Amino acid sequence: MIRRPWRRDAARRAMDCAEAAREIQAFVDGEADSFAAVRLAAHLEHCGWCAFELATYREIKAALARRRSPDPEAVRRLGDFGASLPGGGPQPGE
Repeated sequence: MIRRPWRRDAARRAMDCAEAAREIQAFVDGEADSFAAVRLAAHLEHCGWCAFELATYREIKAALARRRSPDPEAVRRLGDFGASLPGGGPQPGE
């Protein structure tokens, strides 16, 4: 067995909001390792702000999963925005 003392020390140290912010997306996507997931879950029990962030990511992911194709109006607005950038940006359909 490989010893990793930094993991033991990290497990004792509470995750702060900056660490949680870096892990939330991986957690929502099911890509966080079990060590990070346990630490994040412990942090979320005591941090309403990060719990709100997690709920927001989950809502966004669920909304995206319900859509079969992008909203045409959103695509048009994005194209208009790109065209307004210096250099013109790519045009829709290019």
